[in-house]
Amino acid sequence: LTTGAGNVRFNPNLYNDGKICLSILGTWEGRPEEKWNSYCSLMQVLGLIFVKDPYFNEPGFEKYQGTEKGDDYSRKYNLQIENATLNYAIRDQLKNPPEYFKKVIQRHFWLKRHAIIEQARNWMAEMRKDAAENERNPKRKESPTFETLYNPYHIVVSGPPQVISCRNSCSETPVV
Repeated sequence: LTTGAGNVRFNPNLYNDGKICLSILGTWEGRPEEKWNSYCSLMQVLGLIFVKDPYFNEPGFEKYQGTEKGDDYSRKYNLQIENATLNYAIRDQLKNPPEYFKKVIQRHFWLKRHAIIEQARNWMAEMRKDAAENERNPKRKESPTFETLYNPYHIVVSGPPQVISCRNSCSETPVV
């Protein structure tokens, strides 16, 4: 649903074809706390995936954590993931939701609209800061440009018609 037609990996452990590679599935010889435990809940599994710096989830990359090189690569990775989130997990879902999830998606985005817009604005501030740093330091030109990332942000903050029109059909009380 949100991999941009198979172009995006939102985490090194989540492949763009829908497959998952995690030590929790017994596919990696990681540390004991990284291995699958049948007593784990789905929340514990998600906790291993949805982390602040997913770049370091890639096996072998953790050795760069806390280094200038690792922090730079992680920052670039996060910018790309933020862009993909705005493009595919938000914009595309609002513009073309799967018919069987349409009402759920509209309701979710209506109920969470303030938090989503605030997050998008925070990402936009980071993008502006990064763009300014790229201008001062040509070695950082590899990261996504401000212009590349602005379009999906603008669509989210300006309020796509699907979010606005949801006002009449989505109550503030979620359906259970």
